[in-house]
Amino acid sequence: MGLCFGTPEAPSLTTVPIKSATFSVTSICKDLNAGEARDIRLPACSAYFLMLYLDDVEHADIRQDGTCAPVRRYERGSICLVDLDEGAAIRQHSRLDVLAFVLPKTLFDEAALLSSGMKIRRLACRRGRPDSVLNNLGTALLALLGGGRQASPPALLRHMAVAVCAHLLHHYGEMHDDAAADAPAGRHRRLH
Repeated sequence: MGLCFGTPEAPSLTTVPIKSATFSVTSICKDLNAGEARDIRLPACSAYFLMLYLDDVEHADIRQDGTCAPVRRYERGSICLVDLDEGAAIRQHSRLDVLAFVLPKTLFDEAALLSSGMKIRRLACRRGRPDSVLNNLGTALLALLGGGRQASPPALLRHMAVAVCAHLLHHYGEMHDDAAADAPAGRHRRLH
């Protein structure tokens, strides 16, 4: 992920938390000179991309036709969750200090089986949404990323990866219509 952001030396962690799908998180810190803008492009793949903002950031989405959406401010502790089926691109307008997660869709299939067989159709994309749970998990992951030569226990990263996935499923997951009919009252939530 660091290569996409122009920071190939960025610290990252990868694990297989459940069966075979990988979970990866990268700490990205990228400065800009005054008045500079930089394009960041993520390739298309069957995954979700999650960015947790560790500081206030300004960037603009680059649409599929190459035009830019207006510059938007993303506050510290908020997230951006997007589907990478068609890739994604942004134009960075300020210093970027984030945790960047690549989460294969198969990882959520595996995680859903741990959650009483939830049948999730997809995750709802969100931009600039405050999320205190992910912010707290991100703080803990930062400690693992900054561990230097002292390796953290692999089981700890696996447990944290499962916690991130479970939170995303329960708060941003859209259920299959057939699963909604079977869900107990109050469990089915559609996010728009």
